[in-house]
Amino acid sequence: MKIRVQHQEYKAVFWSYREADRNWAQARYDEGLNRIIPQGAFRISEMVYLT
Repeated sequence: MKIRVQHQEYKAVFWSYREADRNWAQARYDEGLNRIIPQGAFRISEMVYLT
């Protein structure tokens, strides 16, 4: 349920998780599948910092 919610200021929530091989990955909610799915490797450069 949380992955579908958008924050008032920064909109979509950034989801990440640790895979079995210990690497970090991004995730996204797929409405068609009604589930959270992998979206690729986690990259710190894609993080947004609010000031």
